[in-house]
Amino acid sequence: MMRGGILVSHGALLLAAVVGTVVAGTDTMLTIVLAGLTVSVLLIAGQYLQMVLLRRADLLGMAGTLAGFGMRVAALGLALAVWLSAAGRYPVIRPWGVVVGATTVTLGWLVGVLSTYRRLRIPVFDEPPATGPDDDVRRERR
Repeated sequence: MMRGGILVSHGALLLAAVVGTVVAGTDTMLTIVLAGLTVSVLLIAGQYLQMVLLRRADLLGMAGTLAGFGMRVAALGLALAVWLSAAGRYPVIRPWGVVVGATTVTLGWLVGVLSTYRRLRIPVFDEPPATGPDDDVRRERR
């Protein structure tokens, strides 16, 4: 699932960087790419932590996963606030470029993860194999 998120979010970031360069120049492109890569690093680290914690079958795994979601959202908000506050000190940083880069990567990540998850085969929901004539009759009635 992480691969799908990485591929789609970086593809969206590349598209946003090209459009930002055409519309507003290279300063905006640099801002979009740096903000997007910052968000990407946070999302990858959060996903990795979630995968490690999900291997635990106890309450700590579930609590850690839920706490990881909250920490990921808080870290993204903090990163966005830091980037936007730095825009006042460094004129190269464009505030709307920060928002475009962060939003593009976040939405691309969600689309990539959800589309990958949609294609997963979960064995619990598979139909049991037909073993005899009674099973075939029950399936036809459904």
